[in-house]
Amino acid sequence: MPDATAAPPTSLPGAAPPHALRWLLLVVGAPTLVLLGGALAVGGAARARAATEEAARARQVVRTVDALLLRLVDADAGARGYVATGDARFLEPTRRARGDVAWGIGALRRLAGDDGAAVERVAALEVRTAAALDHLEALVRAEGGGRRAELRAWWLAQGKARVDAAREAAAALSVAEERRVDADAAAARRWDRLVRLLALLAAVAAAALGALLHRTFAGAALPPSLAVLGSPSPERRV
Repeated sequence: MPDATAAPPTSLPGAAPPHALRWLLLVVGAPTLVLLGGALAVGGAARARAATEEAARARQVVRTVDALLLRLVDADAGARGYVATGDARFLEPTRRARGDVAWGIGALRRLAGDDGAAVERVAALEVRTAAALDHLEALVRAEGGGRRAELRAWWLAQGKARVDAAREAAAALSVAEERRVDADAAAARRWDRLVRLLALLAAVAAAALGALLHRTFAGAALPPSLAVLGSPSPERRV
């Protein structure tokens, strides 16, 4: 007959011994936490690198837009100078502007890539710059044909309006790129803070787990599979 005073079993029949589960936590859990923190750090570094590359691309867009606008303004100034003086030397910037602006638009298309919003902004800039150049070239041709003085003011005003419209399209493109850079930089900073926090938590959790298990196993025998690691060599036995 079983002894009624015997202590109840501490584990269910067939269950793994408690010390085996604890060693499993020590051997598997702590390295997993450390690896998780490392993986997050690698992901954060990749995101920061992508944000840096995007910022470089956006700066190139802004520089290209500025150069394109400079050519357009020079073309407008050259046409006005020719109308005011009749000196054909003023027309040199106007003649060069078409090719320079076309090169700038092509560069902006390449920089836009497959970004639909950026492609639309580049297309809007292309339409407005083409309209401004068409008007300036028509103004020069009409002036060369002896356009009456009373129509000059209207033509010049229309030319200024078209150049201003191109400037607005260029400003919209530049502002959009600058905002994108700011947003990417802010996201990269948030990700970096998250990675640092998770890495710190992983390190603290690993240290706490190690300390807890060390205290739990202090004075306890190692499992048979690990006992050989802590046994002294025959040469060191007395």
